[in-house]
Amino acid sequence: MPSQVPTLDEVLVAGSLAGATVTPAQAQAIVETIKHFECPESPCLGLKSWHIASADEAIADRPRSAGDDAFVEVHFRYVPDHIEVASLGLEVTLYNPDGGVLESQDFG
Repeated sequence: MPSQVPTLDEVLVAGSLAGATVTPAQAQAIVETIKHFECPESPCLGLKSWHIASADEAIADRPRSAGDDAFVEVHFRYVPDHIEVASLGLEVTLYNPDGGVLESQDFG
C-alpha cells in the first residue's frame, strides 16, 4: 500500500493550508519520515495519511501559544502490523525549525 511521497513544495503548501510556518528543513524531515513509514524495514504496513496540525488540532502535550511557529506538529496515520489489534495507528511528531524531532509520541 505504498503512499506517494510528497515533494517539499507540497509539504510547504500543506503547512500554509494549516496556518503553520514550515521551514525547508522541517519539510525535508517530514518527507523523510513519510519515506520511513513506507520502507520495508518499517514496523508498520504503510502510511495511510499525514497532515500538518493547525493550532486547533494540536494534541501534543506541550503548551502552544497562538503565534508559536517554533515547531510544527504532524499527524501520521498508519496501518499497524497487527491489524487485528488496531485498524489505524497515530504517531504525532513535533519538528524543530532545523528539522530535528522535538518529540514524537505513538498512540498505537
